[in-house]
Amino acid sequence: MTISRAFSPPASIRAVTLWATLAVVALNGCATLDEPECRHADWRIIGFEDGAAGEPPSRVGSHRSACAEFGVTPDLAAYRQGHREGLAQFCTPARGYEVGRRGKDYEGVCPRGLEGGFLEGYDLGRQVHGYQREVSRLGSAIRANQRRMERIDDDLSLREQELVSEGTSRDARRALLEDIKDLQRELGELEAETLAHERQRAVARDRLEDLKAIVPY
Repeated sequence: MTISRAFSPPASIRAVTLWATLAVVALNGCATLDEPECRHADWRIIGFEDGAAGEPPSRVGSHRSACAEFGVTPDLAAYRQGHREGLAQFCTPARGYEVGRRGKDYEGVCPRGLEGGFLEGYDLGRQVHGYQREVSRLGSAIRANQRRMERIDDDLSLREQELVSEGTSRDARRALLEDIKDLQRELGELEAETLAHERQRAVARDRLEDLKAIVPY
């Protein structure tokens, strides 16, 4: 008797199908607008929101791609008008400072008449961001050194106990003394490095506070 079985495609075909499915899901997940948003879009408002968020005018291309599936074409004139109005909200010294302070890149979207003020705030924010990162980096390095020094202290205690134990042979004591010497040298290096980091962090903190004191926003 012949037993029929459901057809199972080769593994290579199943893999290609899986990747194609995942690609479609990923593309859909990246769409800027869904069908209701495309069909009922106020393109001036969408342009305003993009401009106020610092998006470049080319962002409308992403909306065009998202809405093409539903047969909807953006109103470019309305979008561009809204985008210019949104940029007037984005391209201010205060917003520039916030963009820089968060470490974000500037996409060069501000018109010439507004860009100078935006960049003034942006440059100040970038300096603040840099010192904040430096303080954070040095703090992490200090904590890592402190954890390592605590482990070395524990290791030294154990080896010193072994060193004075009556059951420890002469050769073992010699090896223990070398270990203790190496650990003490590493401990001294870590202590010196940690002290240097603490001094550097103090300088970075002072400069950060000086910068924050002159921020007018």
